[in-house]
Amino acid sequence: MLNMEIINPWTDAENDLLKSLLDKMPYKDMEKYFVNRRYSYLRRRVSSMNLKNNYVYHKYFQNNDFFSVPNILNSYYAGILSADGCISKNRNVISWNISIKDRNILDQFIINTGFTGNYYHHLSTSPSTGNISEMVKLEVTCAEWKRDLNKSFNVIPQKTYRLLPPNLDKDILKYSFLCGAIDGDGSICFVKNRDFYITYTSCSFEIVKWIKGLIEKDFSISKNKMRKSHIGVRKGKGADMYMYRISGVKTIKLLQLIKTLPVPMLQRKWSSDQVNRALELYKNKFPYFFGDDKNYSFDKNGMIVKPDFGDKDFTNLINKSESSLVLV
Repeated sequence: MLNMEIINPWTDAENDLLKSLLDKMPYKDMEKYFVNRRYSYLRRRVSSMNLKNNYVYHKYFQNNDFFSVPNILNSYYAGILSADGCISKNRNVISWNISIKDRNILDQFIINTGFTGNYYHHLSTSPSTGNISEMVKLEVTCAEWKRDLNKSFNVIPQKTYRLLPPNLDKDILKYSFLCGAIDGDGSICFVKNRDFYITYTSCSFEIVKWIKGLIEKDFSISKNKMRKSHIGVRKGKGADMYMYRISGVKTIKLLQLIKTLPVPMLQRKWSSDQVNRALELYKNKFPYFFGDDKNYSFDKNGMIVKPDFGDKDFTNLINKSESSLVLV
């Protein structure tokens, strides 16, 4: 077969036109701008000029700048992605896989980010119990998200054992991130209508240490330092898991603060019947520490404001005698 490029050599005008179309459309769409030039010839011509068409075909679209500047909403989503998300190492794909009962969070995420695609349903089998669960998974291809999640939140590929704290300065952003992290890898429990606690678990010691430091810095009284809860360790098959837990009145105060954040938190965790029962019990038992003037808040600069409890200290008040807050 004769080479059409020899029979019909490229003109300077054609070369200039081809260069002007690079990065703007796929080769197939360029065909209409040329006479007798199929897309395979266009691709070959670009290669012969040592150029490249960097156009990326997107089936779906989203707000590429969603994570570019940390704010309350994207800090929350970054927190939950630090737990339940997966960042591809070799591709610009961010995926999020959660139980179908929490799909309302994915619905809200799609709205907030302007994503034009949707999640899909699949079944997952637990390797430890063999139980089958119905899951939903969302995949978004976006190089900007991958870059910004790394830059501002340290959410990176292969993060399971090496997740680091987010690079956030304002308290309101830190607690937004914490809310998302607890939604993903945390639990809120009221045991036997007595002890109320929040637990966070991760394979990364650094992120657990950061959460411990954040809470113990803000939820302690100056004259009576908060009992320094240890980070518990649970031996796993592949690696150790690190756990941090707080109990009692300070847990209620933390919960009340987080619930003021304008983020789509999991209501089954933060507003469950057992959470409401715990709140009423602690209010009745320790009334001095509750009321409109006894709530933590954030100022206009996003920094935490601690209420004045006088010489009273709720730091170690719990609903039952407990000698240690170590979780093992």
